[in-house]
Amino acid sequence: MSGPEVLAAVGILCNAMQIITFGRDALQVYRHMRDGGAPDPKLVAYLDKATASYKEMNEQSGKPLPLTHDQQQVVEIGKEGYQSLQEFNRKFDKLYVDEKSRGGIRGKFRIAKSGIRALWREKDLENLEKNFQRHEQLLQTRLIHRICSQTDAAELLSHESFRHLDGVRQHMVTQLAKGHTDLSDLILEQSTEIKDHVAEQHVATRTHMVNHLVATERNLQSRISESDFQVQLQKQHEQMLASFRYPDMNSRKNQISENYPETFKWIFGANNSSNTTAYSSSDSRSFDENHEDDEGNEQDNDSHGAHSDASSSTEYSAEPPAFATWLRSESKMFWISGKPASGKSTLMKFVASSPLTKESLESWRSDAQILVHCFWKAGHEMQQNIKGMVLSLIHQILLDRPDLTGQLWEEKSFVRQRWTHSDWAPQELDGILHWSLQTAQKAFCIFIDGLDEASEFERLIGLPKNNLTVLDKMMNLDEVKICISSREEDVFCGYFEGVKRLRIHELTENDIRCFAKHQLQDLTFASKGDRSLLLRCVVDRAEGVFLWVARVLDSVTRGFRLNNDIQSLIQRVEHTPADLKRLFQDMWERSGDDGDIYRVVASRYFNLAMVARHLASSQDGLDSMIAFAIASEDRTLDSMLDVDREVNEMMLHARCKVVERELKVVCHGLLDVIESEDGYRPFKKGPECLTPYSKKRIQFIHRSAADFFSDTVTGSDLLGACGWSHDETAARLLATILIRGRFSPYVDPSQHDFIIMRREKSYALRFVPQSCLKIVFGRIFRNFLVAGPCRDLMIETMRQWQNGQMFRDHILWNYPGHPKFSTNPLELEFLESATYGGDVPFVRRLLFDKPVETFLDAIPVFVRGLSFRAYKLSRFNDLMRFIINRLVRLDEEVDSSRAIQTQEVQKHLLHLLYSWYINEFLESSNKTILAIEDFLSTLEVLRLFIGAFPDTQDWNQPIALYISPYYGQLDIMSHELIFRLYWGFWCVVANYGTAYCIALDYIRTGLSDLEHECETPKGVTSLFKPILFVGSKDVYALRPDEEDRIGALLHRAVTMRSEVTEAETSLIEGCERLDDMKRDPKNVLSYLIDKLGYLEEFPIHPWTPGWIVQDRIFEGGGAST
Repeated sequence: MSGPEVLAAVGILCNAMQIITFGRDALQVYRHMRDGGAPDPKLVAYLDKATASYKEMNEQSGKPLPLTHDQQQVVEIGKEGYQSLQEFNRKFDKLYVDEKSRGGIRGKFRIAKSGIRALWREKDLENLEKNFQRHEQLLQTRLIHRICSQTDAAELLSHESFRHLDGVRQHMVTQLAKGHTDLSDLILEQSTEIKDHVAEQHVATRTHMVNHLVATERNLQSRISESDFQVQLQKQHEQMLASFRYPDMNSRKNQISENYPETFKWIFGANNSSNTTAYSSSDSRSFDENHEDDEGNEQDNDSHGAHSDASSSTEYSAEPPAFATWLRSESKMFWISGKPASGKSTLMKFVASSPLTKESLESWRSDAQILVHCFWKAGHEMQQNIKGMVLSLIHQILLDRPDLTGQLWEEKSFVRQRWTHSDWAPQELDGILHWSLQTAQKAFCIFIDGLDEASEFERLIGLPKNNLTVLDKMMNLDEVKICISSREEDVFCGYFEGVKRLRIHELTENDIRCFAKHQLQDLTFASKGDRSLLLRCVVDRAEGVFLWVARVLDSVTRGFRLNNDIQSLIQRVEHTPADLKRLFQDMWERSGDDGDIYRVVASRYFNLAMVARHLASSQDGLDSMIAFAIASEDRTLDSMLDVDREVNEMMLHARCKVVERELKVVCHGLLDVIESEDGYRPFKKGPECLTPYSKKRIQFIHRSAADFFSDTVTGSDLLGACGWSHDETAARLLATILIRGRFSPYVDPSQHDFIIMRREKSYALRFVPQSCLKIVFGRIFRNFLVAGPCRDLMIETMRQWQNGQMFRDHILWNYPGHPKFSTNPLELEFLESATYGGDVPFVRRLLFDKPVETFLDAIPVFVRGLSFRAYKLSRFNDLMRFIINRLVRLDEEVDSSRAIQTQEVQKHLLHLLYSWYINEFLESSNKTILAIEDFLSTLEVLRLFIGAFPDTQDWNQPIALYISPYYGQLDIMSHELIFRLYWGFWCVVANYGTAYCIALDYIRTGLSDLEHECETPKGVTSLFKPILFVGSKDVYALRPDEEDRIGALLHRAVTMRSEVTEAETSLIEGCERLDDMKRDPKNVLSYLIDKLGYLEEFPIHPWTPGWIVQDRIFEGGGAST
């Protein structure tokens, strides 16, 4: 290579190396100043110099002299380096906070935010640096000696042109001639200058950076803490709302019909200027306009016309109505009463949603919030009872008030252990409602519809006056007023005596006229006055009952198609019974020959609707169209449950279409199809073609329609036409759950909250899945099927279908641990479901009949099934005594060849059974008021354990207890909930003996004559050692010198069940915060496993519902040991 060629190549090489060097050193400077350092003008100059080098390299590479392959590679490296540097520059511009913006709190927060963003981009910056390193290495190892070898450089030193090179290039050529190829040597002067400057910059900005960093860190920590607090507050808010919500909570309110346009405006009086416009109806105006010509003289010809049609819905008394006056007054209660089906619910929905109600309430309290609850006798249990009302009101109060739920969380710590509506006791909810209404700092107007449909209220108001109802308690609050609707039954007339009221059926004549007029608008009569005559006849006979009007107008419309003679139509109206039960009878009898043809089919649907009223819940959809389609088939119950019967989604889809058509034809308007509020789908993975039919629910058109079937001979005869008994109807509906379960799992495949691996075990926390078997077992034994052929057939069917693996739910089931004798898991799942739903005699028979090995494998699933049950404690203990007695006498059932293995399993199961039972008793006794028989039966179970554990070492066996505040006390909580709660609890290591003594102290509160009975063996030491406290924000470990003091205080508080004292609330002072441990259930669990996981029952009992604690399976075979 000639001298000029070498010089040109050196120029390109030098520029490329400078770009790479500037890039790396710019990153180094940036790392020193990015956390708050002052701006650096020289850094900007370096970036400018890199740009200049890039431009010069491009100019040189673009000259006529062609580049070699190696030179082209150098150019490419320079380009890539420059592009990387440009990328860095763009990031720096985004992160940089100028000096002017640094002042004040906001400025410091900008710096803090920039720092966070810088951390987020650290990976990007590392990638940039790696690129520069890669380019540098490529130059040093492959390209430099090819572009300018040591020999070429030596020759250049003597070349005339060398003296004309700038200092940087002369230095590089000199170093190359000496054999140096490191960029740090070749660009030494520039590199040294930069490094010196970096050091100077570091010193110069250090003080500046520290000053800002201290303030910024404080501010940032404050912001992060605030952010954590907001996240925590939102989680608390969501948990609280979920615990107050139950399925279909708003379904009744949503199903109530909207008021007909132009109706009910009288309730606000003529003084409201918006009356004539706020709820106007284009349909009504259209009717008047369309019929003006042919009926213009009808009003004049009507000698009885006290009201004109044109003004029927707009004329009101000038006197302010009672309701509007009440809204503005300090009066506390208002009663809207009326006949059945007179429109009470529709009126309540209208006034609760009307802006005129809100406007009127402002005269009472400017901040008044409206709450609404609708009882529903035809709905499921929560829609009928007082608890459902209280839950609904609390949910509405707290819905948009995370601040209020946060205050509730802090003031009443027991609420932290409530996750679903079933976790709440009624007395707790009464207290929470009272607290919420008082603490919300606003006024409330509460609308309660259908109080006569509340299952408990009649009993409650019959109690002595000193037993206040929840309504009475709300009425005693200054900022609450309540409007209630109900029928005029004697018990309510007595309760509401002296209360301001209106009788809706006396006030709706004009509304009925408006509605009837619209319904008749499409009928063309022979004479001009016929429509008015018919309209007057309907209104006069309606007596304020809207449902009667709707049915009689349907009848008139059908009759009009046959004969539009006015006299026959009026006669049809006059012959329609005014009494609703007689009306329904007349509706059926008027079906004539059609009634005989469809009588049996209609009878099936009516039977299903009657039983579904009591059997259905929002969780199983027994009132859905798909359930009716399956249950109403013309086949015997045996055939319906035949194990060999083919069932698929397409067959069900076709059947649903048939039922949808038949309901309209055969039931003559007595049943109604309603779209479910939430798109009801208990079978979460069901076929899409069945989804629309799962959403449709079948109900009687009105409560009085159901009364017709239960209270009249005609209705009873109609129910009996299909030949089904109550039990067969109930069995058919329950069978629909089983049939759907053959091709759809009952719930979604469960998602784990978390899974961790520690000490060769896996710990998984997940939602506990429901199943078809559990649901049906529960329904069968809760008085829906009496003992008899139908019950026996259902149970045998479930057993056969389960053994035949016909239920999709099985994929979600797991055994708690590993069975010792490899019993069929399908059989074990069946046993768990039976325990969950069955009664005590049934479960005992199941377990008694099992061989020893199956019995032993069944104990963990039996226990898990029991954990879900709301057994009365004495009945629960009946099962426990049976299990323990059989377990301790196994040697009588096994031969000598199996004795050793059986004894090992027996001892192991007894320990696990004791630790589970003692935790279950201590936790459940916190929430339940126990009777003497409960204490006595628990004592009997403990006596059995005394006999089963004769050795001191058994009672020194450790046990995990979790302690958390509950209603102002420190109480023992279940293993199931504690890691879902994961704050506000102590983890304590006790032993069997200490836990037994705590239980005995609990029993003594109910059995005062209990003294020295059931003592543990001598030599058992007391152990109550706190390990960890999980607070609302941080996690704390105990200081060794404080363990005894804190343990003694906790032990006293738990044993005595006394109010939490200042001593207990200050226990945290004896702990050390674990700064490196985030308050997270996985971290807490991992810590406890590392500390105590070598014990089988720590930190989670392996039979705990929701937990899957198993040996880890390793590749190559088997579980670890």
